[in-house]
Amino acid sequence: YRWRVDPKRSNGVLADMGSHMIDLARWMVSEITQVSARLGTFMDYPGPEGERMQPSNVTANLLIEFTNGAHGMIHASSVTHVADRFMQQQVNLYGERGSLEIDIPYGFNAGAVLRVARVGEEHFQTMDVPDRYWGEFNRNNLFDLLLQMPYGARSFVDAILEDRPITPNFYDGYKAQQVITAALEEPKSGNWITINPLTPD
Repeated sequence: YRWRVDPKRSNGVLADMGSHMIDLARWMVSEITQVSARLGTFMDYPGPEGERMQPSNVTANLLIEFTNGAHGMIHASSVTHVADRFMQQQVNLYGERGSLEIDIPYGFNAGAVLRVARVGEEHFQTMDVPDRYWGEFNRNNLFDLLLQMPYGARSFVDAILEDRPITPNFYDGYKAQQVITAALEEPKSGNWITINPLTPD
């Protein structure tokens, strides 16, 4: 039983892995103002009692527009075979002053690779992640970051205990949910969905 693809409890890969990519896109570029989406629901999974569940999206392709005029694309899939990588994340940023590519395969001896090509350069150059960002954990297993360092849910709990603000926060979750809701609505309407530009005061 996979609750992440149970439409009664989740919104498929769009809400699962897609929510992280939406948040990352907002953090790296700017607020998302419009969404156009195509969701694939071609897999069947058994429910908690063995019955067939209503299909939920296992692939999500989003075209997005940002407040600064930039365009982007988010693709998430829970059915792509990536062998011993377990999971793979790629981020490509292309701008007027150059390009940045980030490749993060999760698995054994995975690490992270950053490549940059500035305007005027003929080849991409590989960049090293500074040691100060890695800390003391095993950089070849990125999941150790969540198990050994105060990140993710642990940092959220620490912020509550210490009564201090934290980012991402509930507002960031709200903005990600706006994009998810728009992506779920767009295939029904066939039109671009505009995101409410509400900002925190």
